[in-house]
Amino acid sequence: MFKSMTKGKTDDGLLSLRRAVISLSVYYELVDWTQPYNKNLKTKKAGGTAFVVDDLPSVPTGFLALTAYHVVYNAVRIRATLFENDEDHPSAPVEATLMLYSVDLDTAVIHIDAPRPKWLVPLVMGDSSQLLPNVQIKVAGF
Repeated sequence: MFKSMTKGKTDDGLLSLRRAVISLSVYYELVDWTQPYNKNLKTKKAGGTAFVVDDLPSVPTGFLALTAYHVVYNAVRIRATLFENDEDHPSAPVEATLMLYSVDLDTAVIHIDAPRPKWLVPLVMGDSSQLLPNVQIKVAGF
């Protein structure tokens, strides 16, 4: 197993990348088609990942992050958790809201209702058409 995939302190090479990664807890209701009017629906929880990127605009309160639309599709509640250095010391979960999305691109922008910590440095958007075969890439997520 790769060192960066183990629980605990993040590998130094991934730390700057890891600081821009946000853990999402997404709550959605299970529709029961046999239940009239779908009263008293059960809520399920799923997980996902969002990223703070440099191309997103600033907002007066909180900050914006990028995620996959399939992560937040049909969400009734989204909570974001930030990790400065390791998974053992997360921030308290904060509320997030779906702002806009593209089904075709499977992309969504969420608003996180908390001040952006100074240590959270946005990722620089790249151009995947510039990647060459056998180039090393780093991946982080939940």
